[in-house]
Amino acid sequence: MSGQTIVLIIASAILAAFGVLLWMGAREQRPLAVVHDRILGQLKIFKTSWETFAAVPVGERHFSISGMGKSGPTESMRHTLDFISDNIDEFCNSAVDATKREYATVMSELRCSNLHVSAIFLENEADSFDLLLECKSSEGDELDFAVTFKGKRIEEVENLH
Repeated sequence: MSGQTIVLIIASAILAAFGVLLWMGAREQRPLAVVHDRILGQLKIFKTSWETFAAVPVGERHFSISGMGKSGPTESMRHTLDFISDNIDEFCNSAVDATKREYATVMSELRCSNLHVSAIFLENEADSFDLLLECKSSEGDELDFAVTFKGKRIEEVENLH
């Protein structure tokens, strides 16, 4: 066997392995099932999580909602969602204010405007959830942040990218 043939065989094996990894990653992103929830409507069920197909009313606002689990929201998550709904304006204002404080320099440098809550992620622990925020920079890039709540207390503010 020539040196070129060996190189081609090795390259082919590497590309095949890479293709399998890409296929597995794409498979993780595809829903395993679609179910109907009595409150949230249509849900996409993934291997370890779920999410709503469309924005769902929470108080006077609408959000995409997601959480951990293989079958949709647990009773604890439903109670957390009721808790959020009862206090949604307070939570949204707190999340925006905390993000602006924590990332003032970044947001100023990128001239980030229109910071707003775009989604809710329900944690398994009672009254624990994340509000996901986004804003557009002056260059058109989107910035994403997560504010983690435990009850009415903010636990963490992080820049997702």
